[in-house]
Formats: sequence, C-alpha cells, structure tokens
Amino acid sequence: MTNQDLKNVSVGSEVLARTDAEVAKPDAEVEAGGSAVEGAAKQEAPVVKSGRRETRGSVADVLKGKSLVDVLRGKFGEVADVTPVHFDFPELKGKEVFRIDVRDMKRWASRRNMRKLVPAFGETVFEAYKDREDPAVYNPSDRAFMENFFENDMDGTDLSASNRIVAIADGGKVIGFVSYSDFPVADLPGVNVGFENLGTMHPNYKGGGVFRKFREAVLDGCGYDALASVSHTPAAVKSLIPKGKNAETDVMYFAGARNGDDGIQLSDKESAFVKIMNDAVKKASKDDEVIGHLQEGVPDGYVSYGTFGIPPRKKTEVDVARVGQPLADKLFQLIDWQERNRPADDCVYGIVVCAKKSVVEGA
Repeated sequence: MTNQDLKNVSVGSEVLARTDAEVAKPDAEVEAGGSAVEGAAKQEAPVVKSGRRETRGSVADVLKGKSLVDVLRGKFGEVADVTPVHFDFPELKGKEVFRIDVRDMKRWASRRNMRKLVPAFGETVFEAYKDREDPAVYNPSDRAFMENFFENDMDGTDLSASNRIVAIADGGKVIGFVSYSDFPVADLPGVNVGFENLGTMHPNYKGGGVFRKFREAVLDGCGYDALASVSHTPAAVKSLIPKGKNAETDVMYFAGARNGDDGIQLSDKESAFVKIMNDAVKKASKDDEVIGHLQEGVPDGYVSYGTFGIPPRKKTEVDVARVGQPLADKLFQLIDWQERNRPADDCVYGIVVCAKKSVVEGA
C-alpha cells in the first residue's frame, strides 16, 4: 500500500481511456490552469482529530507567491475539490495539509492532468516507486528522465486511479500523501469501503513518527468505514496498527492476522469480516487483465503483482526490533513463500485491512 502497489492495475476503479491528443497540447496550454481561481472563497480548514512537461523550473516558479492549495484549485477546480485540512499535532506546524476529492474521474485521470500534478507530487512519487537499490535521483532538468518518469510512474498509475488524496506539502512540494479509490464490497452493504492505492513519505522527511500520526489522522477522517490495501513494506504495515485511543475503536489485519500477529485468536465475526475483505481484493486482482493470471496458487491473504509491483522484500529488510517479532514473523512467512514459489522478480504482497471495530462486529 505504500509503494507501487497498484501500478498499471485497476482495482475497484474504471479503466480510463486516454488519447495521444491530450499529450500533444502545447506546454503553455497545459500550464494555463496553474493560476489560482480569482475570487475563490476562502474555506475554513476542518479539524480532524485523531502539464507542462515538467523538465525545468522550480517550486517557486509554480507557486508564484500563492499557497499550493490555491495553485491546485486553479489547475483542477473543474474536476476536483481541493480543501485545506488541519491535523492537530505539532509535527505538521508550518506545512500545508490538504485533501483532493475528485468529482470527474475520467477527466482527472487524463494525461494532461497527470502532467499538471508533476511539479507538486513528482519527486515524492519518484521516491516511492524507484528500486530501493537504484542510486538515481529526481532530475526535473533532464527532459528524457522526466518523460520516462511520467510514462512509468505518473500516467495510468496510483494517482490517476484515486478519487481521494490527502497530502502534506512543505514549500510547495508534496512530501507525503495517501490516495484512495472507492471500493464497494457487495457482501458489506451499507459499509463505505475504500482501497488505499498509495501511501508514502519522502525519505528526507521520514522518522519521528510523523507519517504514522498523519496516517492515523487520515484514517480517522477520510470518510471510510473500512480500508483495504496491499503491502510488503515492514514500516508501512507497522504504521497501520492502531495505537492509543485509536486502538479502542479501530482494528487492523495483515495477511489474515490481527496486527500481523498469528498468536492472536480471531473471533468468528473477525474471521468472517477478514474473509469478505480478502476475497474482495483477491477477486478484483483475479479479474484484472494485467495480473489476474498471477493469482493461481497464491495463498489466502496474499496477492501477486509480478513485475508490476516494486521488487520483492528481503529478510534483511525486516528490522525485528522496529516492527516487533510477531509482525516480523508474518513478513518472513510472506518472503519465504515468495522465494520458494515465484521468481525473484515476482512481487507478492500481503492484504491489509483496516476498519472500525463496529463494522467488524456487524459483518
């Protein structure tokens, strides 16, 4: 859920057509949406408790003295609402936090609009998707690099498939975000379910628990009763285990185990809920024309993305002291299965489910 988890894959989203004509727009025309909407009413930030072919220019050029929220409203106001959000923890002091709610998915997902996201989102998206051992650095002054980045990591991937995004920005650049798609589950009528396509933090801002607190706040205020995703990233899975007062109301399962701990016995209602959610993710994966054939023989609680995901995890990447022994053991199980049964470049993820306890009890 935190890396290239749904790259080139449509899970719970319509497949969106794009035309070459959209790319042929002159640079000036694509950038024309960059100014803020004149006279736009200022929106009070709600409190939540718990393109241009961008190969040159700077963040300052993009902002031109405006807030990033105003810039994005100017670019996407016809297809999405961009709203400031306030999270009440000090680590985000001085940073912009905002939410994008897409009203028109087909237009939002166009190549033209994805290009317009690059100045703000590009570097953090690049860091999320690149090979962990790749020394490459984000280089917006290199046209060939940026075109390759756009084709592989922006167009038709997680952001274009998401109808809800919550982001943190510093100095006009997005440094962390989570993005979601609505993911209706037939066996959970009346439950508002979302799929987290991507959650990531720029490596320069990792540490200190900032992203964990941000994610907790987002989960509490994103408007979903339950969320599904896929991941094999130890720190990301760990960050989703409810803590503090959230542990009183929320619950998380990884690869079928609460908190990724096989030692915790699930109640009958928990088992039924987890099966419904895992089956929904599996069905969406099997129905996908890109990765459907890869699901044959994959155990419950896992999905395979082949070479469309990020490279498989290695046991040396699991810091037992950081994630805890029970979750580490669960991750080792996943890695063992992948190494025994699939080629080294076949990415296998564990299914992650987060939900309100009241939803689980009602399943």
